Amino acid sequence: MHEEHCHTYAHALLQLPVFLAVIAENITLGKLANRVPIEQPVKFAAWPILSSLDIARLANLIDRHSYLFLTAGLNLYAFGAGMVNAGLYRLTLYASDAAMLGMISILTLATGIELAKSGYFNGSKPYFSLINFASGALWFVLVALFLREHKRRAQATVLS
Repeated sequence: MHEEHCHTYAHALLQLPVFLAVIAENITLGKLANRVPIEQPVKFAAWPILSSLDIARLANLIDRHSYLFLTAGLNLYAFGAGMVNAGLYRLTLYASDAAMLGMISILTLATGIELAKSGYFNGSKPYFSLINFASGALWFVLVALFLREHKRRAQATVLS
């Protein structure tokens, strides 16, 4: 926001839609909680996450000063990320040691933040968005593999 010479008030107003997206995610997740299997919100939320990262990537490749599209992408991302985190935490807590899950989550977040920060400071917003998009694509592959393995183990448990 500093590069765009935004006033502090404008910056604060741009954060409001992101918080509203998180509230909408909580309401949506609350409505889905007892109606669908826990895997369903994880699958559903992948599309807002990937589309938001793509919006931010394309917007920054077209116009380096497109912070409004970056904010729109963050809105969708906040919606999807909250929905995904709730489901993945629940699924992984039953499959692993809770302390290890917390350590892996913190390590993953710290690595992602440092990569995105490095991209931003070494190449500005387009690199920042490209790193975020690549991270999102990798996340999608890993979650798909995790859900496939979870389904395989659930079927093996039922058969035995």
